[in-house]
Amino acid sequence: MKISKSICNYTQIQCKMSRSYYMTQYIVLIILFSLNVSAQSPDWIDPVGDYTNTMTGTFTVSDECVPSLDPDDIVGVFDIHGNIRGVNKTESNSRAFVTIRGESSGELLYFKVYDAGTDKVYNVYNTSIVFLSDGRIATPSNPMILNFDSDSQNTFAGDDQEVFDNTSTTLHASGSGSWSVVEGQGGSFADATDPSTIFTGLIATKYILAWTLNNAAGCIGETDEVVIYFVRNEPENGLRTCNDGLDNDGDGLYDCDDPDCGKPKLTSIAKTTPTPIDCSTTVADGSFSILQTGADSFSLDMGNTMQNSNMFSGLMAGNYNVFMSNSTTGCFTDITTTLLNTLDPLSTVVEFKVEGPEVLCRGLKAVNYNLDIPVVGTLSWAYMGSDVMMGTSGDIGLADFGTNATEGGIVATLSSACSSKSDTLQITFASDFLCGFSNCPDSIHISTGVLESSMSPQVYRAGNTLLSNAEIKFKNFEFTAGTSVSFETGFSISTGLSFMADIKSCVK
Repeated sequence: MKISKSICNYTQIQCKMSRSYYMTQYIVLIILFSLNVSAQSPDWIDPVGDYTNTMTGTFTVSDECVPSLDPDDIVGVFDIHGNIRGVNKTESNSRAFVTIRGESSGELLYFKVYDAGTDKVYNVYNTSIVFLSDGRIATPSNPMILNFDSDSQNTFAGDDQEVFDNTSTTLHASGSGSWSVVEGQGGSFADATDPSTIFTGLIATKYILAWTLNNAAGCIGETDEVVIYFVRNEPENGLRTCNDGLDNDGDGLYDCDDPDCGKPKLTSIAKTTPTPIDCSTTVADGSFSILQTGADSFSLDMGNTMQNSNMFSGLMAGNYNVFMSNSTTGCFTDITTTLLNTLDPLSTVVEFKVEGPEVLCRGLKAVNYNLDIPVVGTLSWAYMGSDVMMGTSGDIGLADFGTNATEGGIVATLSSACSSKSDTLQITFASDFLCGFSNCPDSIHISTGVLESSMSPQVYRAGNTLLSNAEIKFKNFEFTAGTSVSFETGFSISTGLSFMADIKSCVK
């Protein structure tokens, strides 16, 4: 792939050595390159709180040495492992003010730029930026220029290489130019101007190298990159290779994050519930077996006491933290499992309610009541009051209200050997006058004393109050002209007693 890169001019770096004084300004040649990397709207997040120390930097972004004025461009600072160390947008004056985070001075840092105009991320290569606690890189009046090229072409740095069990290789670029290290710790060239030079680096380290053609114009140099990976060629399945912080087998995964290191992974847990003694204590005869992959030793005290067996027995009810370790690689996983005391089925019941008619007429039979939750334990029904008989049909409570029933409550009780819980539904009765119409049809038309209806009587629930159908029927009565019936609040008849005679055939 032909890629155009950029060489920028000199810039100043002013480093703050402490909170009270600055070191003398000095000139550093910053050679900046860029590579078009496919991306969209990067999810870079400032790692606030992840690192102890900070430094600051002021940066401006240029595409082929033409300053970008887009305030949505983003500058990201990264370490050699690709961890983000700082991020911020450029502002209206094309400056990005970035807080850079780190642990100790001397850490090598690199840049990436998100160009909002092309909606892509470009690598910006800098061979001389290091982290300096409490330091400052550049100033608002003299920012560091991060130059990239969004239109790459016309040079070739050679094919990417994986070099096994060695720390040097021959490069294969074309044309006249110079080499630089874009990313990777250390690394050196036998002759940085030789397109076929020998490059030497560190084992188990990936490098991005840039080959930049000479350009008399000074700003834009055609540049391509090549990836050189010195692979240890040792599988990550041993104690040394799974805790050295290196990607030894070249798959891009480190230490216990590499599946080759056999980090224990839980498959399932087979449990035997301990035998209850009473409502709060169990016999120490519970057990569980850990079904997993990767582990060969187990512990219930975070590794202080290890055992080879994946089964733990002689346990009472409770929560257990299980530590699983691969003794060959040192990778481990811990999980929590619980042995329950299952004696009391009501332990999961917080509350329940009785549902059914609340306001009704005396004399009704087999009125249904039920719970708003599935029944657990033993369910019993009772009535707080007199002249009401309670029966059951499965989980349904059946109430027979006598003619002399008193107001009270339908009581449902769930019980077990350990506890009981109850709920009461208050019962009231409609007036005898209204209840007298419970046998009447849904609609009555009175005409010259004749009752005109053939519908069946019924009792039904309306809203939150159950009434006989008398009240609604009473509202639906139709009268011909000349009938003399009047009503008071509560539907009592004060005049028009002939009305009672007209409908007495449907009244109890």
